[in-house]
Amino acid sequence: MTFGTDTVEADGRNVSVNGAAVPEGRPYLHKGLGVTWPGDWVAVASSLGVRVAWDRDLAVTVTAEPELRGGTSGLCGTYTDDPADDFVRPDGDIAAVAAAFGNAWKVPVAGTEVPEGPG
Repeated sequence: MTFGTDTVEADGRNVSVNGAAVPEGRPYLHKGLGVTWPGDWVAVASSLGVRVAWDRDLAVTVTAEPELRGGTSGLCGTYTDDPADDFVRPDGDIAAVAAAFGNAWKVPVAGTEVPEGPG
């Protein structure tokens, strides 16, 4: 995940910020970026107004401050409460299905595409 100029990477219980490991269970705060460990979850909050939490497995929640309404893009959408623009791809076109939308925003890794139709 990228928050401004900071990059946070997570792999299971291992978390790093800009390449430096964050010890599990130890809160991290530096220049407006914080990492906390609520229960079995890991949460990253940014002074940019975005908070991402995950259960270190599959579940992820993203929260954006109201000031960001209409000013977001990517997998979290445009934050406009308009379902018609929920699946805007990086090229500005609207994806017809969720899998096409997700695939459009992925960092390319061979063999990880999600099928977009009946298969």
